[in-house]
Amino acid sequence: MNFPESAKRIVVDQAQQDEMLRGIFKEHFEIPTNEEIEAKPEKIGYRAWGLMAIEVAVSMANMIIAMNKPEAGRNFRVMQDLIYALNANDFWAKNAPILVPILTIMCNAHKDGVAIKADAAMNSEYTIYDKLASATSLVPLEIFSMLLYLVGGPMLMSNRSLQLKIALAPYLVK
Repeated sequence: MNFPESAKRIVVDQAQQDEMLRGIFKEHFEIPTNEEIEAKPEKIGYRAWGLMAIEVAVSMANMIIAMNKPEAGRNFRVMQDLIYALNANDFWAKNAPILVPILTIMCNAHKDGVAIKADAAMNSEYTIYDKLASATSLVPLEIFSMLLYLVGGPMLMSNRSLQLKIALAPYLVK
């Protein structure tokens, strides 16, 4: 089967963006390097856990991209991740009772943001809509703070949360 060049380009672009996101998450999740593992072999478990968390984070980033930019062509990928990829991931399986409610909040914030923009278009004199719209656009970034917490505890979240959100904002905030 031959795919049109535009479809091939979209797939390549998405793969490159996924790799870029993995790099951001790897840096902020403080995944041990090979040299660190050679020096302290007990870090191998943390590395495996962190790498599984990175794949969950990329899946969640794709969900945000799909919601914010439906034309990006990520909707099918998101459905595949929710059905197959995440269920095969130990990090997701262990933390789903925490992550699913957070994903639900993230989706609700997106829905509210869309409703706020529609209301603001009809009631342009209310500045509260501007404040609410900007607040709801930042809610999805909080899920990545929770991932930091689940990967490395409160210290990692405390030390890396703001930097991670700043690194992700150009890709995930409308």
